Amino acid sequence: MIDITHIIVAVAAIVLTYTWYQVFQWRKKIKEQQQKTDQVVNKAFFNLQRKIEKQIEMLDGEPGLNEEERKIRDELQEALNSSEKVIREKIKNIDDKKEEV
Repeated sequence: MIDITHIIVAVAAIVLTYTWYQVFQWRKKIKEQQQKTDQVVNKAFFNLQRKIEKQIEMLDGEPGLNEEERKIRDELQEALNSSEKVIREKIKNIDDKKEEV
């Protein structure tokens, strides 16, 4: 006959297995969201860089960039790079916190 100890152990095993499964699913979801966010950030900054270059070319109506336009582009590129770095650090912090859980 099954005594109360066996029932408690069985219930505890079921609860632990279910909890582990839920944590695993949660971590998987967080990882997928982080990867999607990383892809969106990559695409957004790539598009911004292309748009900036096109807009600067339109300043004088001629294809290519002159010296002044290159300087403007480089300054804007530095601002973009700085912004991208901050965003990537935030994403990395989220990923690091996820690993702690």
